[in-house]
Amino acid sequence: MLNQVQITPNTQTGNAMLHLEVYKGDSSGPLTQRNNKTYKYVPEANYERRSDLINPMDVLRLKTKSEKDVKK
Repeated sequence: MLNQVQITPNTQTGNAMLHLEVYKGDSSGPLTQRNNKTYKYVPEANYERRSDLINPMDVLRLKTKSEKDVKK
């Protein structure tokens, strides 16, 4: 489940970065949880996010349609 997509501009260089947060959806509450240090699907760290945070790099493994398929 994709909860948030944000493109963040770098004010010094003018370049942009895609900020992706992905949550499995089996926890509840606000996405930002400042005191949380326990996560079900990612290594323990100070993310300050909900416990069902998952690695957004898994998006690269999703099967996508090619441009040829979309034009049909």
